[in-house]
Parts: sequence; C-alpha cells; structure tokens
Amino acid sequence: NISTYTKYDSKKYNGIIPTIKIRTILNNSSNSAEFLKFVQNSNESAKKALTNFRFIESPAIAQISNNDVVKFSVQFTLINQGKQYEIKSNSYYILRKGYYISLNFIEEIGKEDNSVLFEKLINSIELK
Repeated sequence: NISTYTKYDSKKYNGIIPTIKIRTILNNSSNSAEFLKFVQNSNESAKKALTNFRFIESPAIAQISNNDVVKFSVQFTLINQGKQYEIKSNSYYILRKGYYISLNFIEEIGKEDNSVLFEKLINSIELK
C-alpha cells in the first residue's frame, strides 16, 4: 500500500466512505496486451472472493497521459456487521517495469456520486 485517501474522517462518518487506494504490486508483464490478460485472469479470483461480483466495464486498454493502462469497473456486495453495501470500484492499473501501480476509486452505490471528482483526478495524472 502506498496511500489511502478517504473523503471523510472515519471516526465521524458511518458507513462506506468514498476512498482512493494506491498500491504497487510486482508483475513481470512485458507489454500492454500481456498485462491486460493478467488483469483479466486476476479478476477471476476476485469473482470467487467477493459477493455478487460483476463487471460494469470489463478490463480494457485505455490511455492516461499518453500511456497504455488497463481500466475496468466492478460492482460487488460488501457485508459488514450484518449490513449489505453495494460497492462500485473503478480501477486503473499502470504497468511499469517489474511492477504495476493500482489506482482504485471506491464508493457506495446510491449514497453519493463521486464520478466527476474521480474522473478529474484521473485526468490530472502525468506519467513520465
């Protein structure tokens, strides 16, 4: 984990907080097509681990700062202390040499819509 940003203070806010998680993970993919296949396969594990996991947008190659990235969106049910929450996660995986950067934008469906803010943040990224 590199960093986690939350929109609200978890000590003052109940329920699911809109969150951005940034992580790096080792990966030896040598090109975008190989990396896309890796991401597609890794989501098969998520389908087994998360309740009601489904794609809103399947993994596909997209562009950030004129660089290929893998972008996808999923929805799943999170069960916490007997309550069910419908979660949406927009993910961008950025392949680098020997690893990738995972950017996950997470929020509860129907609670508030942070898609404009999340998109603005994605569009502000510069890869060098």
